Amino acid sequence: SQISLLLEKVLEKVVSSQLYSFLEKNGICEDFQSGFRPYHSTETALLRVTNDLLLSSDRGCISLLVLLDLSAAFDTIDHTILLHRLEHFVGINGSALAWFKSYLYDRHQFVAVNEEVSYHSQVQYGVPQGSVLGPLLFTLYMLPLGDIIRKHGVSFHCYADDTQLYISSRPGETYQFEKLTECIVDIKNWMTSNFLLLNSDKTEVLIIGPKSSACNDLERCLSLDGCSVNSSSSVRNLGVLFDSNLSLERHVSSICKTAFFHLKNI
Repeated sequence: SQISLLLEKVLEKVVSSQLYSFLEKNGICEDFQSGFRPYHSTETALLRVTNDLLLSSDRGCISLLVLLDLSAAFDTIDHTILLHRLEHFVGINGSALAWFKSYLYDRHQFVAVNEEVSYHSQVQYGVPQGSVLGPLLFTLYMLPLGDIIRKHGVSFHCYADDTQLYISSRPGETYQFEKLTECIVDIKNWMTSNFLLLNSDKTEVLIIGPKSSACNDLERCLSLDGCSVNSSSSVRNLGVLFDSNLSLERHVSSICKTAFFHLKNI
């Protein structure tokens, strides 16, 4: 079984490499998706967003950063929708599409405790956990999301299922932030129709820029997904603590605290 598992991993790696080459050659990859791509990482995603926000702040603008949270995103992918995405968005057909269909279908799961084994249940959703192809298939499943966000004139950057939305405006033009509310409504509707769950309770919001009365008004009237949302003094974004002036003081303090804790244990 170990040999068959190894062969499966090798085959997945070959398919993944060929698929990615095809995506790059035809310009199908989402430009603002840093997950599971060569030369991209959480670092590149954070640098891009931080740079945009700092430039906006230098121009005297107020920026609104919204971090969306998806619940069990990799486990709720619908196989039929994924195959449709591969065929009509990516352009895979014929024997290649048939291979992906056989790769996804006829998988079963069960629970084993000691010598007792539960019934085998067919897996109809999700990509195989721990697989080489799974993360790439997930990003292809999410391909339409970028166009939905761009339609509203909102900036964004993704890392796998973590999505950063941000928009900037002059202090006297904060009505522009209504675009963000409309964008999130469209995102949630799209995700619902694609069996993905946007966790509104874990959505985090950060107001960035010069302090003014406009910021105070924004904190009182900010509404996302039909519910009023209070902005935080800091948010954790891909492992980094962002504060309202992007000084990274809280992040540095957190790293130092963790380092001192481990030094004390040593």
